[in-house]
Amino acid sequence: AVTPELEGVANSWSFEHNKDKYNNQNAVNEFIQRYHEGLLPRGEIFSLMYQQHFDEAVNFFHVLYSAVDYTTFYNTAVWARFNMNEMMFTYVFSVAVLHHPDTVGISLPPLYEVIPHFFFDTQMIYQAMQYKMSKDPTIHHSVVFPANHSQITSMHTTEPQVKTHYFTDDIGLNEFYFYFMNEVPYFMTSHEVGMPKGIRGELFLFVHKQLLVRYYFERLSNGLGEIEKFDWSQDFPVGYHPTISLPNGVPFPEREPWSPIPVEKYDYVQEIEDVESRIYEAINSGHVIDPNYKPVNIYSPGGLDILGNIIQGNADSYNPHLYGSFVHLAKKIFGFNVEPFGKYPIYPSVLEYFTTSMRDPAFYVLMKKVVNFYMQYKSHMPAYTHNELIFDGVTIEHVSVDQMITYFENFEADMSNALWVNNLSDAEHFSVKASEPRLTYKPFNYQIKITSGKNTNAVVRIFLGPKYDVHGHVLNITDNYMNFLEVDLFDVKLKVGNNVVERSSKDSVYVVPDETSSHMYMEKIKKSMKSGEPFTYEKRSSGFPERLFLPKGTKSGMPMQMFVYVSQYEGTPAWTYESPVWGTMFDDGKPMGFPLDRPVYGFNFTVPNMYFKDVTIYHKEIEELNLTI
Repeated sequence: AVTPELEGVANSWSFEHNKDKYNNQNAVNEFIQRYHEGLLPRGEIFSLMYQQHFDEAVNFFHVLYSAVDYTTFYNTAVWARFNMNEMMFTYVFSVAVLHHPDTVGISLPPLYEVIPHFFFDTQMIYQAMQYKMSKDPTIHHSVVFPANHSQITSMHTTEPQVKTHYFTDDIGLNEFYFYFMNEVPYFMTSHEVGMPKGIRGELFLFVHKQLLVRYYFERLSNGLGEIEKFDWSQDFPVGYHPTISLPNGVPFPEREPWSPIPVEKYDYVQEIEDVESRIYEAINSGHVIDPNYKPVNIYSPGGLDILGNIIQGNADSYNPHLYGSFVHLAKKIFGFNVEPFGKYPIYPSVLEYFTTSMRDPAFYVLMKKVVNFYMQYKSHMPAYTHNELIFDGVTIEHVSVDQMITYFENFEADMSNALWVNNLSDAEHFSVKASEPRLTYKPFNYQIKITSGKNTNAVVRIFLGPKYDVHGHVLNITDNYMNFLEVDLFDVKLKVGNNVVERSSKDSVYVVPDETSSHMYMEKIKKSMKSGEPFTYEKRSSGFPERLFLPKGTKSGMPMQMFVYVSQYEGTPAWTYESPVWGTMFDDGKPMGFPLDRPVYGFNFTVPNMYFKDVTIYHKEIEELNLTI
């Protein structure tokens, strides 16, 4: 909300008079020139996928990021809040807070409270606006609007993937993806954010493989089976009808099933076919070409990182001019949006925002292509040998797991920021919330009994994978290893003899609890200030929602497999990294996804330090759950 204090800062701050308060004065000078020539106006739609917008956003990010202290950062942000395009400011500010040394650990309001148009259905926002217009602005009003997903599902019965909307549209999942993709923004190198060398590209590929598998689990839960394949010469198989709109009220572009690629996208298609061919050539030849036209071996330590960076087309890419950005181009094509025909406006698709791209089933078709690069690369590597897999003297004797149950629980989120207000008083008198059923689960524990012939450090990896395909056929590990999701990874100390490792699903390194609403967060701060008690917070800004630890499953029970693997660990990592998204990451000397990151042969996968456990996931109504607790 606008306050006199903020207005005073915005009106008085001058970049020309404060250049010495920024470490990157070149960026400041460039920004001053851009500002006087005319930046993207307020009220216009912003997207990083358009070069002018990208250049302006990156320039301002370097200004804000180079603020020498918190006061300068604050003053710069307040000025931008009043003078820059609203969407551009929100993006740059969110990313800068994530990375600036003086804002580490600062908790921003949930993105769905800041930019509700990207998270809540247009119908709900329209109802909220009608409600506000019909009420006396001098009296406080509070209302909750329920989501109507059953109506959305019935409207698009020809699109079976709409059955998974509770997952693809989940506001926590889409916020997680925004922060993951900005842990190291496209335009920054991993060195600039302090990420250890050699993991950015591998992490990009590994996490997208995880997300693809996680989505596949929801498809199995709803009888949908494999994710669709696609060829550039064919009509696009999956349709999409967004239920959200841009902040200016313009609907996001739709796409009918089996639509031909629009003519205006043909140039992108030609370019992406060339890029795809170069990537496969690199994978099959074992070399990428650097800017000096010299081959760089990718089947060497750090090679997967090199491959991941050229696929994403980020600032660490060896040769962006040759390899471009496969992901960027594919989003331009799959979105089926109209190409801009002037300086303003643009008509982006949901794929062109990190906060909305996971809503479109085309995202998973695209990620299937990306993961195919990853799998093709791994297929050129030898399977792990018996000696590489075994942990001498260590045996997993037994694994026991509590019952796995999922259910839907209503969640209320504040979407008041979608309302137009005239002043601070107006804003304070209206509280509008959206109520949506969200998938969650009953937290469970598992117990791993391990015998060891020595005192040693170890790393435990927990995976979850399907037992059957959509047709009910039993899957063997050779054909199914790529469909296992790594759900936890942690180090333990084993003593000679019997060891019992107990772990809760809530302890997983990959998940975080639900965000605290901005209102509750402020109440905690006020309470701390009043009582004098310390106010604690997590440095970790985001993470995969803990609620989505398990797929929905089925009422009769969906059989799955838990795979537990224990490997040797020296106890001293080669590196550690405090990730704003993943928390403390450490290197135990193994690739991400090990030992299921390479082709698996069942006859070789029989060492005593691995264990397969059959589990079943039941989906229940919340009323039934109350009876089972």
